[in-house]
Amino acid sequence: QNSSSSGKPPRINDLVLVEGSHGVVSGASDGSVHAWRVDLVSSSSTNLAESNRDVRRVAGYSEIRRMNPSEGEILAVNQYNTLGSSILTFATQRGRIHSWDLRSAKEPFCLQNFQDTGFITSMAMGSDRHWAVVGTNRGFIA
Repeated sequence: QNSSSSGKPPRINDLVLVEGSHGVVSGASDGSVHAWRVDLVSSSSTNLAESNRDVRRVAGYSEIRRMNPSEGEILAVNQYNTLGSSILTFATQRGRIHSWDLRSAKEPFCLQNFQDTGFITSMAMGSDRHWAVVGTNRGFIA
């Protein structure tokens, strides 16, 4: 990822595999969300032990979204597919849960978590894709 103004790369706070693809999405301390594509490539090693196996590498990334700096870090990411969309959800330090449709590049919904429950530290989607649950640094589940 890109370097921050301090010269250090931003910290990756969470990762999620994209269903049905060779993709990974990361949420970072600088408020950015990146999509990474992982490609399977043939090894060009001269070492016989290594030349008979495929090697996975990251082929590149694209920035999906950079949040307003006032929203703070991206603390948790999740992704799920529906019949017509591929929805990425991500929680910010200010307690918002944003969504982003990877296919249409639109935000289907945005939710707000109560600030007094603490920062969102983890997030999961229901198997029916109709509800979400978050955990916070103060021990709340919402």
